[in-house]
Amino acid sequence: MRLLVFNVRITFSSFLSLSLSLFLFCLVCFARVAAQTARLPVFLLPYFPVPLVNNTPARAERIQITGTVNMEKVKRHLCSCGADYIIPKICEFPESCATAELAAERLSCSPSMIAKSLSFTLMGKKRGVDCIPIVILVSGDAKVNNNKYRNKFVRRPVLIRREEVEELVGFAPGGVCPFGVNENVRVYLDISLRRFETVHVAAGTANSTAPMSIKELERFSGFVEWVDVCDGWTE
Repeated sequence: MRLLVFNVRITFSSFLSLSLSLFLFCLVCFARVAAQTARLPVFLLPYFPVPLVNNTPARAERIQITGTVNMEKVKRHLCSCGADYIIPKICEFPESCATAELAAERLSCSPSMIAKSLSFTLMGKKRGVDCIPIVILVSGDAKVNNNKYRNKFVRRPVLIRREEVEELVGFAPGGVCPFGVNENVRVYLDISLRRFETVHVAAGTANSTAPMSIKELERFSGFVEWVDVCDGWTE
């Protein structure tokens, strides 16, 4: 009888240990998948930072370089703002510069001087309901801090799905810029850009950039306000 009880206890203990191990394994797998899609539950955000860019340089190199229409849209916007003098300064490359690292390599400058555009959505209770797309321009070496973002926008950061970026924002991934975006898009500038006099901004395509002073960026981007939602950068 004692032997039977002992065996039952061992079996129950093994079952409990196995169940706990499976639970932890499933939790880690869920967190990794959720982090990749920027859909972590709020209570897990401090422990699993949301990656901001889903494109590695190798993948960005494969982005199809198109967008003559988008380039013209940028030029029309600049002309309408009295910034036509910037158009001759636009740099077009034969290869992609869709990430801060690639753009910095093409321009022979620091990645921190690249103003990368991050596309988020401020959603209502359901996806597609009261959906407000926003674009935040941040320094190339900065990363969005979940808590700072949540404090500012009262919700967790949710990146716009890659296949929806052009429809919601007006530009395809790799070429998103604040010039000529869709009318309902709100543009914000992160303070990580303020440490530079001049930064390089995408010009509507995955292989173009335009140098612009911070004052010009403020004047021609139609931004709402400066925000502080990033960390990982230094003065």
